[in-house]
Amino acid sequence: MYVISFLLLAITVTLILSLIRPEPPNYSGRPHPEIEEMRIGGDGAARMQGYKTAGFIILGCSILLFIALMVFGVSGRHRTRAFWIWMGINSLVLLYVSYRIMSGYLDYLSTGKMTFILGFPEPTAWMIYGIWGGGALFVILYVVGFKKFIYTPQDESVLQDIAEEYSKEGGE
Repeated sequence: MYVISFLLLAITVTLILSLIRPEPPNYSGRPHPEIEEMRIGGDGAARMQGYKTAGFIILGCSILLFIALMVFGVSGRHRTRAFWIWMGINSLVLLYVSYRIMSGYLDYLSTGKMTFILGFPEPTAWMIYGIWGGGALFVILYVVGFKKFIYTPQDESVLQDIAEEYSKEGGE
């Protein structure tokens, strides 16, 4: 529970600090010389200066919060070494993918050069294939480890005993 509270606090503090800092020049763009309703973005890397770290902190804490909530949903007696190894590997995969998404986007803003992976710009490809793949690892953990981590034979036996006791007492 402390981990969840810490992560929520870290996200909140980072958001507040980001909101109260002064905006960089042309952060919301500058007026277009010909079309009044349009704004020109300008130098994206300069606009993101100072917000990169906040973005990484919020993204990393959000992923860790997602994982902490999953861990919180598993009974403490089922959090074995194998469970922690699976969760650790999955966490590192998602954090790496998130890093590649952010760094690919920031590299593009700095250099103007974009690499493509399987037909998509690199950050988009990492988003499509990496996030999906990272999520699939958690699904595999859930499916393969269901009887080991979520609903063990012992849990099933206890539930069966409760159901039998309830039916003996005249329950329906």
